[in-house]
Amino acid sequence: DFRGKRVDEALYEIEKFLDTALLSGVGFVNILHGKGTGALMKAIHDFLKEQSFVSQFQFADEDRGGVGITVVALK
Repeated sequence: DFRGKRVDEALYEIEKFLDTALLSGVGFVNILHGKGTGALMKAIHDFLKEQSFVSQFQFADEDRGGVGITVVALK
């Protein structure tokens, strides 16, 4: 849950979170960024686009949080 965090703080924590997920062999993770102004979501999506270990990402289904959660598939 990264809601309410500043972009730089959230990206640092997301990087650690993804590293842990990769080392654990997890195939998918959910990143809860909330809806708000969309600034945090955009920064997270820009970050994910640059990561070689991310095969794809998309918003969660509407009944699972919709645009407030990004589902990330890891390679």
